[in-house]
Amino acid sequence: MSYLESDGMIYDQRLCKGMKYGFVDSSKNGCGWVACYNLLHLLGYPYSPQGVCKSMAAWLPFGGLIGTHIVPLYLWLRKHTSLKIAFVSNYTPLRLKKSKGGIVWYFTGKGLHFAAFSPTENGKLKFYNAIYGHKNLCCTLPEFRKRYSPFRWMMVLSVPK
Repeated sequence: MSYLESDGMIYDQRLCKGMKYGFVDSSKNGCGWVACYNLLHLLGYPYSPQGVCKSMAAWLPFGGLIGTHIVPLYLWLRKHTSLKIAFVSNYTPLRLKKSKGGIVWYFTGKGLHFAAFSPTENGKLKFYNAIYGHKNLCCTLPEFRKRYSPFRWMMVLSVPK
């Protein structure tokens, strides 16, 4: 699987070309299942990328033509782990620094995107598949929002410790 890195993470969903996610190719609309796979992998779950993609595809509205919606993604993840959801504007909830990891849902300027994250030892978050191919994207949530999302809002799903 050329899209998996040595740490088992997916940093660039474009490399998932050819893997169908509903009616659409994962390289285009697969950020939802990629974020879920990355989060579950971070948490130590033994799911394969293909298994997550196939299972989540059954939850897609309109066969994935409009991508993954946050409500089915949240419900799917709740079946596998405890998950909290928050609307974030200008602050970073303290619980993110004390979380096991999570997923952000934000507007990139071109469309909506999901990316997994994990807390780092220095209090920042490491993001996966947020900027395709970047393996060391670490910053605070406000820094991330300021750099990568032109809107002041985003949704954050996090797994408490």
